[in-house]
Amino acid sequence: MEIRALFGKRLRTLRMRNGMTQDGLGRIALLSAVAISNIERGVCAPAFWRLTGLARALRVDVYELFVFDREIQQ
Repeated sequence: MEIRALFGKRLRTLRMRNGMTQDGLGRIALLSAVAISNIERGVCAPAFWRLTGLARALRVDVYELFVFDREIQQ
């Protein structure tokens, strides 16, 4: 699975774990709900400088956005 898809699945997992909607995450991370959806589906990757906002909104360190569980990889 390519990195964009893995990242997207990880982002969705973290968002849902925090009980957030795509719109809610987007508001805090200063992205649109459409952008969050595109990232989660692996359509696009966030700009490097957006990672901090996503991590802050999800209450994780940036590196945790890249900790891919085995179940996500399959």
